[in-house]
Amino acid sequence: MSSPEFFPALYFYLGESVIEAALAIALVVMVLRFAHIESAAVRLRFYLLPLLIPSVLSPAAHLLLPQLSESALIAHVERIGLPFGTLAFESSRVLAPYILAIFGTLLAIGMLQWFVGSARHWRWLGQQRAQDARALERVERQLRTLTPRDRIPPPAILLTAPARGPYAWGGGRGWIAIPHDLLQALDDEELAALLAHELAHVQRGDTWLRLVARLARDLQFFNPLAHWVYRRIETLCEDACDDLAVQMTGNPLALASSLLKTWRTQQTGVQVWAHTLVSSQVELERRVTRLLAAQVGLSSRRREEIVFASATSALVFALSIV
Repeated sequence: MSSPEFFPALYFYLGESVIEAALAIALVVMVLRFAHIESAAVRLRFYLLPLLIPSVLSPAAHLLLPQLSESALIAHVERIGLPFGTLAFESSRVLAPYILAIFGTLLAIGMLQWFVGSARHWRWLGQQRAQDARALERVERQLRTLTPRDRIPPPAILLTAPARGPYAWGGGRGWIAIPHDLLQALDDEELAALLAHELAHVQRGDTWLRLVARLARDLQFFNPLAHWVYRRIETLCEDACDDLAVQMTGNPLALASSLLKTWRTQQTGVQVWAHTLVSSQVELERRVTRLLAAQVGLSSRRREEIVFASATSALVFALSIV
């Protein structure tokens, strides 16, 4: 594609991405409503689709299956002879490699940042081991009760300064950070509930999930729908971990109490971590109400997984030929 054609095709791609995201959101909402999907973890995966389809899945489909472009609805528009038909056709066929290359580069940068962060966390861990032995023993004892049969060692524990956490980092083994002042405020049941929530983040690989979702959102920085979907994903991510924490401990009241104490301790300093247990007062009220009402997703996951797999295949195919 020549330079004079590139930018008009790019502008058309931007509009096409907004349309794809809007259609994906509408279809996702319909599937969730009519299939009665209650599990926050499954709902989260559904809401990833409006981010991933325009940014990754649709360009990949056009790149791997060029015949999709030939049979796409926009290709028929081109044959009619409308002036924007050629640009639309070229945007889906030629821009796909560039879009995927940008996404791959950003993903590689994100992985590099993860490795740098991992090294920093290991350094912190080595520095605090001798200083906080008694507090660490209390936390690790509670953590062992939550992971008695896991083959993977439990996450490493970091005790941080006030207002720096709690948060989970990494996948596989990972780390869980807890501020000193919050640890002193929690009783054993509350501590177990908080650890279960953060352990759920590690077990689910939420560090990587959020990285991919954030990159897909950033590729659609021009699309307000992408920013709305990303906020929805953040909410569902916390709900899914609340659900797992309740399943591990059987104590939603303890988790609600730990949320309240976390919020109080966070008000004593400036919150500097992007992903913590409580992000805002509105979010705190919503999650506590959900826990007290026992509105956790414990419905049939197998049926919902089947619905998700079927709906994903249909959505990707349908939106790839638009």
